[in-house]
Formats: sequence, C-alpha cells, structure tokens
Amino acid sequence: MIPDHLQKEKWKKTNVSVSFFLLSCLILVFFTHPFLRLPYDPWEHLIKIRSLYDEGRCFLYWPEHGSSFWLWHLMWAKIFSFLNIDDTLLWAEIIHCTQFILSLLCVFYFSSIAYTLLVKKVSRSYIYLMAFFATVLWLVGNGTHSIDYQQAWIVWYSVTYQGFTIPIFWLITGFALQLFFNKDLSLQNRLFLVVLSFLGFLILVFLHPTEAIYYLIIIALAGGITPFVSCRKKLLWGVVFCGFASVAFFSLVYYELPFINRSLRGADIGQLVQMIDIIGSNLVGKGGNRLQTSFSEIAFFSLGVALTYFFVVAAVNRKMMSRVFILLVLTSTVMFIVPTVKWVAGVAGLLSHQDIVWRFFFAIPWFVFLPFIIFRLTSHFRLQKIWLSILLTAGLVSSVALSKNYFNHILYGNVQSLYASFFKEKVGLQYNEETVANLKGIIESETIGLEKRNVLLYLRGDMATLARAIYGYYVFSYRRVSIPMDRFYATKLEQKYQLVHVPLSPAFPKDRNIFVNFRLDTKNISLPRDIVLSGNDVVMFNVEHIDLGKKYLCIEGWSFLDEALRDSVAYVTLRANQKTLVFDTSELFRADVGDRFGRTDLENTGFFATISLKDVTPGKYRIGVLVDQDGQRGYAESDYSVMIPKE
Repeated sequence: MIPDHLQKEKWKKTNVSVSFFLLSCLILVFFTHPFLRLPYDPWEHLIKIRSLYDEGRCFLYWPEHGSSFWLWHLMWAKIFSFLNIDDTLLWAEIIHCTQFILSLLCVFYFSSIAYTLLVKKVSRSYIYLMAFFATVLWLVGNGTHSIDYQQAWIVWYSVTYQGFTIPIFWLITGFALQLFFNKDLSLQNRLFLVVLSFLGFLILVFLHPTEAIYYLIIIALAGGITPFVSCRKKLLWGVVFCGFASVAFFSLVYYELPFINRSLRGADIGQLVQMIDIIGSNLVGKGGNRLQTSFSEIAFFSLGVALTYFFVVAAVNRKMMSRVFILLVLTSTVMFIVPTVKWVAGVAGLLSHQDIVWRFFFAIPWFVFLPFIIFRLTSHFRLQKIWLSILLTAGLVSSVALSKNYFNHILYGNVQSLYASFFKEKVGLQYNEETVANLKGIIESETIGLEKRNVLLYLRGDMATLARAIYGYYVFSYRRVSIPMDRFYATKLEQKYQLVHVPLSPAFPKDRNIFVNFRLDTKNISLPRDIVLSGNDVVMFNVEHIDLGKKYLCIEGWSFLDEALRDSVAYVTLRANQKTLVFDTSELFRADVGDRFGRTDLENTGFFATISLKDVTPGKYRIGVLVDQDGQRGYAESDYSVMIPKE
C-alpha cells in the first residue's frame, strides 16, 4: 500500500498538472471568434440587447416589433451598461468567450460527476482524463446546420441564450446525479446542492423553458431508479416534481402561447390527431428533426456502443450494471425518441413548437459513454492512462476522417467550424470596418435634422440589421427578408414614424452569399417618371409575378439589354391606347438569371415595382419594360395585361 503522505503528494501533482492542462485549453477560447455571419441568429439577440441597453425595453427592428423572453438579454445589457461598453461587436466577443468557457466547465463538471459515480475507488486523474475526452466529444459531436454552414453547437449558439441555458442544464444535471446516487454526500452538501439545483431550474424556466423540460425528464427517471430513496420519500419527491413540472409547463406555454393558441383553438380530438400526424410527419418524414445534421456520426456510434454494452452486461451479470449508467442510457433513449418517433415528435411539436423539437438531441449525454466503456475495456492494461488516451484520440481522429470521406460529413463539418472560429474572416461579419463606418455616414447624411427616435430607416436588409444592432437606429426590416415599403403604410406606421429611404449605390459592397440565400433587397414605392419611350436595343426580359391589391400593383421580373452589361436601370411601363405610364423599380438580386445565361454580371438584373393605384386611372393596361443602360435604351412589351378597377 502507498503511504498516505505519498498518496497526497501524488494527488497534488496530478491536480496541478490537470488544472494547468485545463487552464491552457480554456485560454485557447480567447483566440476564437463568435459566429457573426449576416443574417443569422446571433444578430437578433444582439439587437435585443441593444434595445434593452439603449431604452430598457425589448424589441427587434422597431419598437412595435416586440419580443418576449428577454431576461438573458437584460442580464447582458445590464453588465455592459455597468462596464460602460457600447460596442456591439465587442459585446459579441465577450458573450462568446464567457459562454464558451461556461459550456466547457459545465460539461466537464457533469462528466466528472458521472464518472465519479460510475467508477468508484479510482484515482481522480482517471476521472479528469475521461471527463476531458467527454468534453472534447461533446464539443465536436453536437452541431447544427443552416443554409451553407454546418457548425459545432458552441460555434452557433455562443452568442445566444442557449449558450447559457444548455450549460446550466448540464451543471444542474450533475447536481442531480450527486443528489440521487451519491450516498456519501453529507446533509449540508445535499442541502447546498438542492438550493443550487432550484436556482438553476428557475434560470432555465425563465430564460428558456425547454431546457427545464429536459431536466425534469432526467429527474423523473433518476427518482424512479435511485436505490437510496424509500417509496415514501419517492412519493414526496413526486409531489415536488409535479410542482416543478407545472411551473416549467406554464412557462413553456407562455413562451409559445401564440403558436399554441393558433393550433389548439376550437380543435376537437380528430383535428388534434390530424395536427399531431402532420407535425410528426414534418419532423420525422421531411427532415424537420435535423437528425442528419445535429446528431453526428460519433454520437451515433457512442450511443450504439452504449446500448450494446448495456445489453451485454445485463445478460452476463446484472449486478455489474451501475444505476447511473442505466439512467444515462434511459435518458439518451428517451431524448432520442422524442424527435425521431413520429407520434411522440408530433405531440412534442404540438405542445411546444415543431421548430424546437429537434433540440432534444442536445440533451443526450452520449459523450460520456465512449470514455467510460474504453476505460472498462482497458482496466487490466498496464499504462492504462496512456492506452485510454491513445484509443480515444485514435477513435476521434478516425471518426473525423470517416465523416469527411464516407458518412454525412457532420462531425467533419463541426471540427472545421471550430477550426474556422480561430479566423475572424471565416466566421465574423462579412463586411469590413470601413464598410460599416461608411454605412453610418450615409445614414447620418439622410437623417440630418431629424429626431433619431422618430425615424424608421428603409434600406438594404443586411445593412438594416447593422444599422439596428450597431448604431441603434430603428429600421423597417426583418432579419432574413426585407419588407416591401407599402406595408409600412398598410400598418399605419406613418402616423408615428417618418420613413427615410437610405439609398446605397451599386458600388456599395454586397456579399453575394447573403443575397443568394435571402431576399434582402429593398422594395420601394415606385414613382411615376416622365420619360419618353425610345430606343431600339434588344431587351431580354421576363415578367414573372403580377399582384393586384387594393392599393398597390406589384410587378416582379428581370431585364437587361442583349449586350455587355453596364450600369442598368429598369422601368415598368403600363400602356393603354395612346397613353403610357412609366414607373421606376427597385433592384433585386437574381443569381438564377446569372446562372441561366452563364454571366455573373446579370445577377443584379431583377426588378420589383410597387405602383400606387392612385397614380393609375382605371382601365386595361399592357405591361412592358424599359431599360436604360449607360445611355442606351430598349423598350419591349410583354404578353401580360392588368385591369385596374374603379375604386
């Protein structure tokens, strides 16, 4: 036997070395950058923080565009106000680093608690080694996909409230493991963990209640299989659990109240079953559960190995099976079933929202299985720590290689996104500091003499987000799509705000990828123009959409002169007998036109006209297109006509 003083000395050395190694890993976080590509989720959260920082109330692009569940945003707004930091991009860096480190620490803590309870009477160095690898597996194995980006979980969510609530979920789940399965825990420590668990639960309930639902599922499973609680105490736990569940469900219903009201209002049993069927089909049959992009190859492998180990040990010797391991397997199975089994997914989507059911994947503790099982398999090896490290490292590297070359590329994409986070140009804002500064100058030139809070800017959607998030202007836009200007008047916002169009020249930087995937071009009210129809150049064009409303006629298409494209302006014409009306248009990005003709210079040839019916007398009009291209003109009429009715 090793003397006590030598064991303590060995423990100190191990503790120092592990702490130094972990600290080195955490320091690396400060060299990463947040994912700030426009127009993705982090910008909406930064806008909410901006509104709370500036005005103390939560809204998005303009004050009437309100938003609920803003406590996480308020927390950060108060922190930045206290620190007197008014730089939105710096906010993002601070939130990213803080929540990245919080995530790593909470997952490491949960893993170390799980291993402490799974593997008793073993050196802490083994526990920390396995917890380290479990944290790495969690880091690379969870992810999500949107448009062109496959991202590791932490890259996507580091500047959102989930970057805070998911770590808290793992933290209090670690507390739950202690409370239910550590019989050596003192009463004082037990009470302390109960208080911390309750506080953590309240944080989840008020910040994002779906994580509270995940936690309650684990609590219910743990309470059912814990060996240290009598039936009477389990009954008492059941009463407490029901109270917690009621609070969480009420918070979830409140969070999703508009959706639930629309879904359930006046529905009978047959209609509810039909809705569950439709939602379940969308989630499971049509890929709405994001199984192919959120649950990576190594997560599948780890869960498969855990289930195999579970059944083998159960068949050989049930007494060898740890109740903690049973809980982790049951939890993984339940959390995996919810988004992948049609009727279960349908019910979950009906009670919450089908867009968030897939996030149950993030509550699966799959990442603890591989280190534990490999530890068991190498328990009789000499130099077990070295073998454990080699096998886990080799397994991870080979999994990344297989993901890149053979499988869904999810694990490989997650690893690539983590690597990219060290390079600001790969994950940061697509526009440089000069462009962002120039935007401010253009806005200020258009709003001279106007009260900032009485103005609603109307400009290109990507720049609208920057104007709102960075400079605090109100803008008439959404994050993913620009709103046609006529809706400003339809919603009677002109009674409160002055709409200011902020024109951006064709030379103003435009990131192609944004406009390929999102409709962010402005759609202004078309003004009548006194232009003589002339020009013999051939016009290539297509009128694609005609929408006649009560107040506006909207016409969309594309056009250009059949030669090398220079600065081009498109007009829509309406001809009735000898009378022709000419209206200007808004430019639309049309990557499909460029692809059709094999010319990238045709990608900005789309047009959109919003013509007020006040400017058009009733009658039947033939729709045409006039193109003015650097002094050359072409005019052509389409085969489409529109009848303008009398009021």
